Amino acid sequence: MTDITRSRASGRWLCLLFSNTVENYRLEQQLDSLVDFPRWVEWSTKHGVVEGPLRERLLSWAATNPAASALALESAKALRLRIFRLLSTRAAGAIPETDALEFLNLQLAVATTHLELQPTPQGVVLAWQDEVSPDRLVWPIVYSAACLLTHPQSARLRRCGGDKCTWLFIDESKNGSRLWCDMSVCGNRAKSRRHYERTHRATSR
Repeated sequence: MTDITRSRASGRWLCLLFSNTVENYRLEQQLDSLVDFPRWVEWSTKHGVVEGPLRERLLSWAATNPAASALALESAKALRLRIFRLLSTRAAGAIPETDALEFLNLQLAVATTHLELQPTPQGVVLAWQDEVSPDRLVWPIVYSAACLLTHPQSARLRRCGGDKCTWLFIDESKNGSRLWCDMSVCGNRAKSRRHYERTHRATSR
């Protein structure tokens, strides 16, 4: 049965993937994957947030409402930052502040009014109503964040230790000691930097 809190492409938490559409929150000029509304729709399609017919209707809506779609994207990015901060707090082993949880509670109250039971050949599933609204792209993210914060895996939330990365991930290593979101990228960067520093110290003596 489909888990509406996770990406259909990778099985990862939607809220983490959405938060990670920015490579580094510390940069003023952020490396952002969601450069425009159509790109956001494509991201949402890739991860199963929306599907074919609704995807086409949202793209059509954006084409005829450029100002509204741009505003919707900015609102989504503001939500993304709030979710990143919430999950980062949990990754640091702390309990999110009350006002941060109240914000997510308000978003969650709106989102869950658009959840419904739907019949399928395999049985009844919990699914989102298909509405041609930019908010439709946000509801699954909000729900995913709420579910992750209350899930046992939240104790395994980590923030990447890379200098050029702030991505969040679930540490699934046996001893809970994973440092990098991706060893082949951030891990190798750190290893290369340490190697350079050791070599530089040795040659400067």
